Parts: sequence; structure tokens; C-alpha cells
Amino acid sequence: MIKNITLSTMTTMALFAIIGCGGSGVSSDNAKTGTGYYIDSAVEGVEYTCGNQTGITDKDGKFAFEEGKGCSFSLAGITLRKVKADKLANGQEVFEDNLTVAKLLQSIDADGNPDNGIQITDEVAKALKKSLEEEDCKGKFPQGDKLTEVVANVGHDVEHVSGDLRTDEEVREHWNRTHAEHEDQNHTHAEDNIEHSEKDDDSENHH
Repeated sequence: MIKNITLSTMTTMALFAIIGCGGSGVSSDNAKTGTGYYIDSAVEGVEYTCGNQTGITDKDGKFAFEEGKGCSFSLAGITLRKVKADKLANGQEVFEDNLTVAKLLQSIDADGNPDNGIQITDEVAKALKKSLEEEDCKGKFPQGDKLTEVVANVGHDVEHVSGDLRTDEEVREHWNRTHAEHEDQNHTHAEDNIEHSEKDDDSENHH
């Protein structure tokens, strides 16, 4: 009798163990995910939050997203852009086509040459955060002269960053080269599927 009770108890415990390991219910770990690419050249070092997927873009600009959830991209506490959930697809390239955001990213590239990829190193990100605080722009995207000063301060603190804000013409020429390089690749382009957070498309008038 004792043996039967023990066996019954063990069987019940095993059943609960199976259920507890995913036998029922929905876990966020089971959510479907996809991969996208943040591009103005590939942009490395930008933080992203895409549902339950968070991280920093790699050297290819790659990020992961949870299907059915939107994405937010940020750097040093400022939002660069947001992408709606229904505008994301696996393998999609998210082109940074906002002039002012692109100016900032291209101007603070770690090696000063955005044509070979835009790299935002830890050193650059820390310098940017410091500069934003010094210019009273903490958590806010810098505008006009403030943007010029922010970039200049980063250039002062980081050796290979010139500190010069790129011109509209330079930014657009870079865009054209980037689009030409990517147009033959098998990715879904998303430059027309983007919601800019508190910034106007292709404009320097933000907030």
C-alpha cells in the first residue's frame, strides 16, 4: 500500500513538472521573432527595443524584433526613430532617411568615414551623452546650433571624430551611395514605412 501511494505521488509530481515546463500557457520566450537592419550605411551601436527583443545593432546594423511589436531606436538617451509593428518584416532594411538624424549619425562615426559603415563605439556614445547634458539636451534631440555644438563636443573628446557637422549635401550624397549599394540586395526597404518619433521627415525642424 505504501509503495502504491509513493508511486502515485511520484507520478503526480512528474505530471506537474511536465506542465510547469511548458505543458500549458504561453510564454514570451515562444514569441516569433524576425531580423532587420538599420541602415545609413550599416549603423552599429544603436540601442533598440522591439517588443521582448532588446539590444544593440551590430556591424551590419542587424537587430531582432518580436513579430507584432513595433521598434524604437535610440542613442545616448535620445530617440532616433520608431517603426510600427505592421511595417516590419523579416530581412527588412530600415533606412534612416531623416536628414537631422542622419547628420548626427554620419558626423559622429567613430572613424570619420560613414561610407564604410557607421560605428557608434562606447567611447562615442559616452561622449555624446556627456555633450547632450552639457548643452542642456538630455533626453532631447538637439536642434540647430545645439546640434552643431553637440557634434563639436564629441569631436573634442573622441580622436577620430572631426567634430564637424555634415552638410545637407554631404548627407544626401551619402544616402544616394547607400541606396545604390543596397538596391540589388534581397531585402525589403522600409524608408517609406517609418514613423519618426517627434521629428519631421527629411527636415531639420524637430520637436
